Amino acid sequence: LYAFWQVGGPEYLPIETIGWWVAAVLVFRALLEGQGKWRPWLLVALVTAYAFRELSAEIATADTTGMTFSYRVIGWSPGRTATIFSLFGLLCAASYVRFERVKHWSWMALAILGLLGAFLSYEQCVVLAPTLLACALVLRFQGERPAWWFHAMAWGATLLYVGLHEHFLPRETRYREQAARGVSGGVRDLIRWLFPASTDIRRLLANVSLGASLFLIPLPYIALARVGANLSAWAAARRHWLPLAFGLLVSTGTYGPLAFQHFLAHYYHFSMAFRAILVVWLFQLAYDLSLSAASPQAAPTEQPHAPEPRSLPRPSASSPGA
Repeated sequence: LYAFWQVGGPEYLPIETIGWWVAAVLVFRALLEGQGKWRPWLLVALVTAYAFRELSAEIATADTTGMTFSYRVIGWSPGRTATIFSLFGLLCAASYVRFERVKHWSWMALAILGLLGAFLSYEQCVVLAPTLLACALVLRFQGERPAWWFHAMAWGATLLYVGLHEHFLPRETRYREQAARGVSGGVRDLIRWLFPASTDIRRLLANVSLGASLFLIPLPYIALARVGANLSAWAAARRHWLPLAFGLLVSTGTYGPLAFQHFLAHYYHFSMAFRAILVVWLFQLAYDLSLSAASPQAAPTEQPHAPEPRSLPRPSASSPGA
């Protein structure tokens, strides 16, 4: 999925549109159900629509704009450093999690190698220690006992890196001044990563001046559908809250420091790898909800019929009152 995004797959397929067509079919399916059965199918439709929106990688569409895949990841020097960091960072996180599962020291050696390579690659390495901590918290929820000493080492390396960076690289450079972005723009971007439908809300509010004529164009209805899909997905997320929260929060957190810089194409490389986890589990959520919606309701228990009057036993001659 991550590779599909990076090679520009969403540019050639109307992924979100396909999602809404699927949702429309599911809504039609809901309308065919009897009383009380349409609501589960409507929820499936909305969650599916949101899953397809995330699959379209809308929040990172600029990542593939105007550059070939090879130039973005290798030919352009900032993209090359970001790609190398992403490889080392993902190697570190995956090896660490594997170490916690099997407790084999070869995996820890790979994790340390990945950590070292990440710090030698790119400034975004400062997000690796929080990423590893998020992995450890998920493992703790699953009953594992994380090796906290490794996290102490990762955080120590991060603090050392930040200290050296601040000491040897002056803040007041033309590059930093040009790259810096306003706080409001960064916060807006982070909100968009946490709640993509916020983009539709802002677009709707920007056109309120149109008055009643606003309802003559598709904008408010598209916004309503997208906000409803986003909210429905998070309302239903309690079924798989741990992987969904992990994918959402870690992808947002790893992008966080870069949200306050003017956009460059390589900023999303590492973050979108974790967004892929969110997308996979959103489709799993939609699938599970569809199974629940399709399952037949428990049939009501039938009450035993009273015997017909003609089938009542005749009293015997020996019975009282015969």
